[in-house]
Amino acid sequence: MGCIVSKSQPVESKDKPFVEPEKPEKPIEAQPNLEEQPKEDVATSEEEHVSVSRQVSAVWQFEGNDRNRSNVPDNDETQVENFVTTEETEGAVSPSVMSQVQVVTTMDLRFKDVSVEEMVGVGDMLSVNKALTCLMLSGNNIDDKGAASIAKALEKNSTLTKLEMFRCQIRVEGARCLAESGLGVITTADFEENTLGDEGAEAFCEMLKTNTCLSDLNLSCNMIGNKGTRMLAAALEKNATIKTLSIRQNYLGEGGANALGDMLSVNSTLLKLDLSASPLCIKMDAKSVGLFAKGLTSNRGLKELDLSWHEIGNDGAKELGDALKRNDTLEVLKLNYGNIGLKGVTALAKQLEDNTSLTALHLGGNNITLDGAMVLGDMLVKNVSLKVLELWTTEDGNQAGKALNGVISNKNDKARMLSQKDEGEDDTQPKPKPIPLNDIKGTTGVLSVDLSNQSLKATDAALLSKLLPVNTSLTQLNLSQNRLGEEGGKLMAQCLSGCESLSSLNLLYNDLEQSGAEAVLAAFDKMRNLKTLCGVSPEQSVIRLQHNGLKPWDGMLIAADIRFNPNLTEVDLSYNKIGYGANSVIESVRQRDTVVILKLGGNGVGDPGAAALGEVLQKNTALKELELWNTWDSTDMIGDGGAHMLAAGLSTNSTLQCLDLHENRLSYEGILALSSALERNSSLLSLCLRTNEIGDEGAQALADMLMTNSTLQELDLNGVNSNVKLTSVGACALSSALVGNKGLTLLDLCENHIDDMGAKALASALEVNKCLTSLNLSWNCISIDGANALTSASEVHQPQVTITY
Repeated sequence: MGCIVSKSQPVESKDKPFVEPEKPEKPIEAQPNLEEQPKEDVATSEEEHVSVSRQVSAVWQFEGNDRNRSNVPDNDETQVENFVTTEETEGAVSPSVMSQVQVVTTMDLRFKDVSVEEMVGVGDMLSVNKALTCLMLSGNNIDDKGAASIAKALEKNSTLTKLEMFRCQIRVEGARCLAESGLGVITTADFEENTLGDEGAEAFCEMLKTNTCLSDLNLSCNMIGNKGTRMLAAALEKNATIKTLSIRQNYLGEGGANALGDMLSVNSTLLKLDLSASPLCIKMDAKSVGLFAKGLTSNRGLKELDLSWHEIGNDGAKELGDALKRNDTLEVLKLNYGNIGLKGVTALAKQLEDNTSLTALHLGGNNITLDGAMVLGDMLVKNVSLKVLELWTTEDGNQAGKALNGVISNKNDKARMLSQKDEGEDDTQPKPKPIPLNDIKGTTGVLSVDLSNQSLKATDAALLSKLLPVNTSLTQLNLSQNRLGEEGGKLMAQCLSGCESLSSLNLLYNDLEQSGAEAVLAAFDKMRNLKTLCGVSPEQSVIRLQHNGLKPWDGMLIAADIRFNPNLTEVDLSYNKIGYGANSVIESVRQRDTVVILKLGGNGVGDPGAAALGEVLQKNTALKELELWNTWDSTDMIGDGGAHMLAAGLSTNSTLQCLDLHENRLSYEGILALSSALERNSSLLSLCLRTNEIGDEGAQALADMLMTNSTLQELDLNGVNSNVKLTSVGACALSSALVGNKGLTLLDLCENHIDDMGAKALASALEVNKCLTSLNLSWNCISIDGANALTSASEVHQPQVTITY
């Protein structure tokens, strides 16, 4: 045994040591340094903290009037962090320097531990800046005093159009200062998660009455109550510029809901309104929703409305449905986690049958059962505008769970919101896509739809079962890796008879259970055009699905594909858990006499599977390679009974060349049966029996077989993890067989209990044997004497033999 040692080689650092420059007499032009200073959103230590005054200095110094300098990138949106700054600007900066700002348009100071004092410097810069259009200050404790500094600067600034102050500890006084400034020419303002309250909201209301620039306002999570909501609604009745308003996770109340409804009846400018709540908020009940819905009836401007997490209930859903019947402008409606059941869904669906404006309806996290999904499916057949319908459900069927698409977490909705603000959306995890309704209905003429890995459940299958029969163009549908379950499988089976154009359907990895798979198979047998249930092309010659977590019902579907595919030559299902599903696969292999390679290792086929394969081997004339090995933790290993059935097949089979039975539970009886069969078999070239309970008796049976069998070329008797190992007695028996054997080229006896006696016996046999080219005796009990005997034998053996010990 050896060990490869890797020595680390010294690597010259590419980082140059920092040399502090001499203090210049006049400002130094900043140099672009895009590679060495990556942007950090959140400072995690003192060294990572970027001084605000240094960043402001970078803006002041870098922005000059000469735009043709070679060291200035021609990009107005360059982030401040991408430029080298100097230390000289820690103190006061003269107005003449500040007035040079003309280039940088975005300053990102989010989560930089900005102090109130530093915010004064930001305000001073902003008051004279003539180029900055976006200022992001979120996540800093700037308090009312810092807000006042920004407000004062906005009175003079004429270029800033976007201001982000999410979670900045702004209270009533800061809100008043900002509102009194008029917010300059800002078009987008984000003040989410501060503590403005009703008084702060009132201050903004006064500003909204005269402001003609602001179009996007976010006041979410600000403890705004009934009174503040009513004042906002009154202000918006007169405001003609606000297009997007978010006041989610506040305390609207019945009066606030009513006031917002009244506002919608006269306001035609507002396009997007987010009133969603959270598990911790005081929510609108069905009555409040009803009062609000009245405004939707006459509204002719709103395009998107979010009422998620409110106690809408069945009554509220009915009120919204009635409003939608007369509303012809709303396009997106979100009612996630609204405690809506079958009655509410039925009322809503009825009114949506003739609606021609709504394109997206979100009903995730409600109490929608299969019956409710079927009702929605009937509605979708008649509705011509809906393109998106989300029905993701909670894990336990009520509002206490978590949305499957990861958008909302009932346990910590606030944490979700903050993580999105702090870190941005997580793009590393795949997000489920809504079902493309028009593609499924066939209105787009699309031939192939892929809905794999979208967390679809039985409710989604109910929708599909209603829509697929009306589609006359769809030929391929991939539903693999979802959660349709037993009920979903049965629903899909029911609709298949109406899917005359469908030729390829993939239902693997859906937890169909046996009854669900049986229903699908029964429907499949009656289909004329459908050729596959696993997405296998009729021209495909190989199925390789190893290491895929296949279950027994997946094996049943694969078996159907094998049975109807005339070109298959290889099926590899290794390292799965198809269990009894293997019997279906084996039966299909028996019927389809084209499969040459069948790999079922690691599936726990057990004695029943071995018995079925024994029958296949008696008549099959195509199979050449068969893997039935197991893993050490399997509970369904092949025993002596299964070995007897395999032996019966081998006795008459004339095509099988490789048989792998390693890590099963074969003992002497099973080994004896296989040995007897191989005395008559003339095709098998390789037999792997490692990690079985062979012992000396089994070795003797195999030795007797080798006396007469001249076809077998490779025999693996490795004893790793075996409870019954070979000793020198078994090695001596094999040695006797090797003397006259003229076929075996490889013999693996690794990890057994063979000592010098066995080694010397094998060495003596090698002096006569002319076929063996590889003998593995490593990890046995052989001393220097046995090793010398083997070495001497290898020197005279022709052809050359490789002996490992």
